[in-house]
Amino acid sequence: MSEEAKSYVASIPLKVFLAVIGAAALQGPIRWWACGHRAHHRFTDTSEDPYNIKKGFFHAHILWMLLKQPKRNRRVEISDLLKDPVVAWQARYYIPLAVGMGWLLPMAVAGLH
Repeated sequence: MSEEAKSYVASIPLKVFLAVIGAAALQGPIRWWACGHRAHHRFTDTSEDPYNIKKGFFHAHILWMLLKQPKRNRRVEISDLLKDPVVAWQARYYIPLAVGMGWLLPMAVAGLH
């Protein structure tokens, strides 16, 4: 994806903030999540769509995460993500970030009352 094709370029501090709080959602690293989401938008409602609504509402919203997905030949452009140092940093430290932001921080905040 060329720089000209982007409608918005976030600052490094904003990217880091979003990467950290995004890990708290426990939906996987940015690169993995964005790859699946881009595949969804590229192949919407086809057999290549990871959350194809034609397989049912429950599949499209929950089951696709719980069931092993078959290998598909879907190619999506993620060269911008592969070059992004914040995306690489979040992937490298995803587990500690996810545990810290998704469990430890909420437990600490809840214990402050």
